[in-house]
This record gives sequence, C-alpha cells and structure tokens, in this order.
Amino acid sequence: MNLIKNELVKISKKRTIIIIITIILAFNLAYALLQKSSLSTIYPETDWKAEVNESILSSESQLEQFRKEHQTDDVLNNIDRQEKTIIYNKFLLLYNLNNQGWKSEALRNYFITEITEYKSAGYVSAALDPRLCYEYYNNNDWKSFLQLKKQKFLETTQFKDQIELIDFLCENNIEPSAENWKYKMTQRMIISKKTISEARQSYITYGLTEPEIRTMEVDNEIYEYRILNNVPESEKVSFQSFLVSSTDLIVIVFTITIIIGCSIVTSEYSRGTIKQLLCFPYKRWKILLSKYVTTFLVSIALLIFLYLVTIITGLIFFGADGFNSSQLFYNGSKIVELNSLLYTSILYLIAWLELIMITSFSIMLSVVFKHTAIAVGAGVLVTVSGEVLALYLANIYRLDFVKYLFIADMNFRQFFVNKLTIPDLTLKLSIIMFVIYFIVFNGISLYNFTKKDIL
Repeated sequence: MNLIKNELVKISKKRTIIIIITIILAFNLAYALLQKSSLSTIYPETDWKAEVNESILSSESQLEQFRKEHQTDDVLNNIDRQEKTIIYNKFLLLYNLNNQGWKSEALRNYFITEITEYKSAGYVSAALDPRLCYEYYNNNDWKSFLQLKKQKFLETTQFKDQIELIDFLCENNIEPSAENWKYKMTQRMIISKKTISEARQSYITYGLTEPEIRTMEVDNEIYEYRILNNVPESEKVSFQSFLVSSTDLIVIVFTITIIIGCSIVTSEYSRGTIKQLLCFPYKRWKILLSKYVTTFLVSIALLIFLYLVTIITGLIFFGADGFNSSQLFYNGSKIVELNSLLYTSILYLIAWLELIMITSFSIMLSVVFKHTAIAVGAGVLVTVSGEVLALYLANIYRLDFVKYLFIADMNFRQFFVNKLTIPDLTLKLSIIMFVIYFIVFNGISLYNFTKKDIL
C-alpha cells in the first residue's frame, strides 16, 4: 500500500491534475458543440413544400417552351401532362399534403393517370385506375391503394422489393405516410435487404465483405425490432445519442493513462531513482505491481470523471430528452434492449478492459526498452489504429490469423455496438486470447524487471 501511495503522490501534482481535467473538459465541450452545430437531426427531413414549388416552376417553364413549338400530337401530350402536373402540385400545397406519402401518390395517379413500370420489353406506361385512386384517397383507404399497386407490380419480376414492402406494411398495419416513422424505417430496411441480396450475388458490383453484409443484416433486425415493438429511433440529436456517440472520447483517457503508466516506469530509469527504490525492503515484483495498480486506479478515476462530465454536458446541451430511453444492440443471438445509461456504463467497463490490455502492452515495452517515447508511441498507435488495422487485414486481405492477434481480441466493444467484426471471432475466443495476452505481456514485464539487471 505504501508503494501505491508513493506512486499516487508522484502523479498527483496540482499542475498535472489541472492539465488532465482541462483536456477532458475541453474535448467534451468541443464534441458537444460539434454535435449541436453540425447535426440538428440524425435523418434530416426534406423541405417538401420547396420541392413542390420547384416542380411547379419547372413545369411552368417547360409548358412555356412546349407552347412555342409546333403543335404536334407529342407536343400536345406534353402540354397536357405539364398542366396536370401543375394542378396536382398546387393541390398538394392547398391541402398541405406531403409529396412523400401514399395520398400524394394516389392523387398523382388521379391527376396524371400514369405510372411507369418495368416489363421485359422495356419501359411502358401502365395506368392505375384514376377513379379507384381518388376513391381510396377520399376514403383514406391506403391498404386498398397498396393492393392496387401490388397488382401492377405482379405483372413483372422487377419489383420484388416493392411487393415485399407492401406486404410488410399491410401485415403490420403501417400507413405509408411521410409522418410515420415506421414507414420510413421500413423503407430503409427493404432497401437494405435488396442491397444485401444483390451483394451476395455480385461481390464485384458492391464490394461488400461477409462481415459488412452481416452488419447490415443486424441493422435490419434492429429496424424490425423497433417497428414491431414500437421503439422509435430518435431522429434528433438527443441526450441519448450524444451519450452513446461520445464514447469515442474514451480514447483521450486511453492516451493519458498510457502516458502515465509508461512514465512512472521509465522515469525511474531516466532520473536514476530506480537505484534508490531498490534499496527499500520491497521485492521487485511488488514495486512493479504497485505501478500497475496505480495506473489502473488512475484509469478508473479518469473514466468515471469522463462519464460524469459527459452526462452533465449532455444534459446542458441537449436537455433530459432521452434520459430514460432505450438502446438496442445485438448480443449474438437476439436483440437486447437496455437503458441508455446502463448501456453506456457497459461500454465504459468494456473500454476499461481494453485499456488494461493496452496499458499492459505499453508498460511491457517501457520495462523492456526503458524508453518512454517507444512505449507511449506504440501504445497510442495501437489505440488509434489497432482496430482499423485488424479489420483491414481480416476483411480486405482475408487473413484468418488476425482473430488471434491482440489488437483484435482486446476490442470487446465490437460485440455490443452492432458494427463490423473480425470473421469467425466470437466473444468466447476473444476472452480466451485476451487472458493469454494479458499473462504473456505481464509475464515479460515481470521477468525483465525481476530477473534482469535493471541498473
């Protein structure tokens, strides 16, 4: 305990603490300001009224040009179409109908009486019955309108995704209106499924690896869970989204901890105090252990401080909206719903385990090479680019041995954030390899510090 107290006293200088606190506060504040200014919404809504007005101006311009031309049958048809388009768009503005919903689509078929479809012979114009379209619009009967569309889609093999969309909407009673978040999420899910299906058939066209496809499949499972269990996704940057995304700031704690852990080892050599330290009646392994424990205690304190600062910053900038909201993630077999605070707490705990591994690696280098720059540089490099390098080697070069490297095995967050992972790397294998590397790194440190001449 005395050794640990001495180490804590060494790094607990007022200036050092002020610098660390300032760095964490500055980065946290900058991140919050960036989130506040750059993204008002996660999925920005389009200004449909501006689009409709733009369409009216475009149609009026084209109408003016057509009227100047020789009045052939084709020109007269174009004039008729542009006039109907103008009437249709003005109707949308008059009755405040968003141009992305089923009602606007039904009215478009009523006013313009034309929908373009694919058939084996190429492009052909096939009209949906305008009287039925208006009847369904007037009776607010969106299911009948979708079934009318489906009948047309069944005439060709090119619209399987649209048929799947219609079936899903009808089965789950999801009205296809622009204001319905379930409809917009269902659209994203169906588009993603189509991309996955086509990517599996043609890797050259899409260039998606199997883990990338699997990540998209997990996203689709989460979409479906939200839709079926009525768990909306926040479309605005809220306290919840800020709290989850700000886990990226943990890299600051990683860097500070690595510098502290390496410095309290190498400084003993650079200052020559290692000789005095060995004069005390302590075994060498206890001296090294005290430095490890000190580093881990500091890392815990920094992570807790960062987490509390992030919560306070989030409440100040984004309010309490989403404070008790849920976060979804895939645990390998099913979708799990957790409170956002609990979820981010788990991410911080996992990050601490990752930090233990990186710190052990860095301290091992500091003991072996007795050089701060080498140890800190290697530790920070692994922190910043280790995960990216592992993913690159595994998914681009398809190297199977990557799953046994510590830069892949220490990253437990990959199993909780629905992101791209290393092929065939399971949580069980990752834990086993983590324990092995932890023993190896600390064994090398202990051997060099206790058995070799360190004077």
